[in-house]
Amino acid sequence: MLRFICSQILAAIVLMTWLTAAESKPNVLVLVANDLRADVLGRHEGSEQLTPSLDALSKKSVVFSNAYCPGTTMRDRAVCRRAALFSGRSPLHAKAAQPGDLMTMPSYFKSASYSTAFVGESHGNDRPFETQFENSTALEQEENGTNAAKDEKIAAAAIDGVKARSDGKPWFMWVGFASVSSPPDVPLKEEGSSGARSELIPSNFAAKAPAPYVLKEGREKAELAIEEAARRWEAYSKRVRDLDRQIGRILKSVRDAGQMGNTIVVFASNNGVQLGSHGLVGNDNVYEETARVPLILSGKGFRAGVNESLVSLTDVLPTLIELTGGVVPLCVDGHSLRPLLSGQRERVRSSMFLTHRDQIRAMRDEQWKLIVHRGTGTMELYDLDADPLEMHDLSASAEHSDRISGMMVSMHQWQRAMGDFLELPKAKLAVLTTPSGGK
Repeated sequence: MLRFICSQILAAIVLMTWLTAAESKPNVLVLVANDLRADVLGRHEGSEQLTPSLDALSKKSVVFSNAYCPGTTMRDRAVCRRAALFSGRSPLHAKAAQPGDLMTMPSYFKSASYSTAFVGESHGNDRPFETQFENSTALEQEENGTNAAKDEKIAAAAIDGVKARSDGKPWFMWVGFASVSSPPDVPLKEEGSSGARSELIPSNFAAKAPAPYVLKEGREKAELAIEEAARRWEAYSKRVRDLDRQIGRILKSVRDAGQMGNTIVVFASNNGVQLGSHGLVGNDNVYEETARVPLILSGKGFRAGVNESLVSLTDVLPTLIELTGGVVPLCVDGHSLRPLLSGQRERVRSSMFLTHRDQIRAMRDEQWKLIVHRGTGTMELYDLDADPLEMHDLSASAEHSDRISGMMVSMHQWQRAMGDFLELPKAKLAVLTTPSGGK
């Protein structure tokens, strides 16, 4: 026990020493994937690792195994989910604001005398974000280009950016990848798939999508053939390998430049994707495969290992602000994870709230998850300890009626705090709970 306490104190001292030395302010490298499920990290297909570069990074980092995208409130889901990461605000608070109206990663780091750079695929609706960087290498979408080719160019531009850092200023770089994106309306068969392979079928595959997800305004199919799910997984795995290869190239360039020891590395994904889980193929939902995302933080003084506490993409910006000596503004919805990185605390929240447009609201605590559908007036309840794949809906069980009522009260309280006026079913006041840190 004494050794453990000493190790925590030492980690905190190292972290504080790093932050108080103005001349050695850490660089910050943020690597952002799109549609990357948390459960693919460390996955093998036969004897082959899907993510060897990320696996190697994980061994020297803090890996948050219960990190969540807080959701979306708008049609352009990817932009809304990125906003949670770069602004530290929930989609409900950020939905009416343009990126220029919020404190964002580039605006903060620019104010902290960092040189700032964006590298990634350009999207018209992302331009207000891209223009906040001092240097922006935004690759236009290519009509006939492959995702792998795009990411190779993105990695090359990022590597050039690392090599060009010679002014002595600390630098912040955001690298946004394209390769893993898997929209549900693309068959993917043309990407070299050799046919259905049963070992690629997700454990919670279903041939039919749950009724609440097949709405007129939804994008999901009513039925999904197992062969299509296998083809999608095969093509998806190829994209994941391509992404991991490019991440490995970028990290090597930082090491070769002798800057890894003074660089905070963040790896995250905007959201995940279903690919046959629950009979769904996209991410118009808040199931674990979509809402739970990979989040890896690496830096000097961090106590490496897996952290199972509930964290959000909104926590990344306040964490980076504190790690680089800044003061987190009160308007930020996320929590700084700095106490978790040094091992001083075990968690920053005990509940998490999730949104999807004006269709779904959800809450999860450290064991249970409640999903509420506005369109159908139905609910889903899962015991994530016993059923992490969300295969057994317990919402119809009288045994859990008080639990659902209590969680609904918490959800209504959270809605009021966030200014969310979406009408949900009324809850009986059987159990009155107050949200704890559920930003």
